[in-house]
Amino acid sequence: LCKMMNARAVCRAALKSAAGSLHARVPAVAGPQSACFARQVLSTTPSSVSPMLALRTSNAVRTLSSTAASRVKEAPLMLNQLAPAPGSTHTSKRLGRGIGSGKGKTCGRGHKGQKARRGTGKPYVGHEGGQTPLYRRLPKRGFTNPFRRVFTPLNLNRLQDAINDGRLDASKVITMKDIYDCHLLGRTIKGDGVKLLAKGDEAFSSKIEIEVSRVSAKAREAIEKAGGKVTPVYYTKLNLRALLKPEKYDIIPRRAFPPPKQQRFYPEHQEHVQLEQARNSQ
Repeated sequence: LCKMMNARAVCRAALKSAAGSLHARVPAVAGPQSACFARQVLSTTPSSVSPMLALRTSNAVRTLSSTAASRVKEAPLMLNQLAPAPGSTHTSKRLGRGIGSGKGKTCGRGHKGQKARRGTGKPYVGHEGGQTPLYRRLPKRGFTNPFRRVFTPLNLNRLQDAINDGRLDASKVITMKDIYDCHLLGRTIKGDGVKLLAKGDEAFSSKIEIEVSRVSAKAREAIEKAGGKVTPVYYTKLNLRALLKPEKYDIIPRRAFPPPKQQRFYPEHQEHVQLEQARNSQ
């Protein structure tokens, strides 16, 4: 009985000394070092202590260490502590730096051959081993017209629907700016302007005056039959952008004249430029 009482007294003293030293060394035992410190405390316990008492002592030490670790405030992040995430970077392979490096001379590619050459070692698309490839054996056909002009189509049925819905005012001159603002052709007008086509000409009945880049003969006939008027107007891509988005320019660019091959489509271009200048001055 006396031995057991002495053993308990020794454990209480060890526990108190462990708790005191633990509170004194809070920064040192915080984190993964707390378990190591607990083992050091337990190693000082006499071997005559019962296993149950030793277990209680170890649990108490763990509780004290976790409590102390939770009280430790995290240090603020400093600029000198910034670093990439582990594994996100790697050291580049140094090639051609002598045989001692293991990647000297041929740099790990071996002697000659397709894979020893610079680049990926793969031939270009269409390579046929050195013989004349197919795309060079076949003759050329046709050409690309450098003066071509591409227009965004607009049919009469869509134009009539926009007038009926109130998106376009038939009492005023309808320009490509009005078509752009009401999003009749989407968010933008692609190419060199708008070409008016005759789909839905049977149901077209609005008397309008409209200005577009091009117009088909059948669409012109349908508009004039309804009492309206259509005027082809020439715009370069710069002039067209200035027409659609005038807020982009401090000074509106001057209207360009159509080239000789395009003048047959715009017989009233000079009069239209003067009319537009007068309209903008008002």
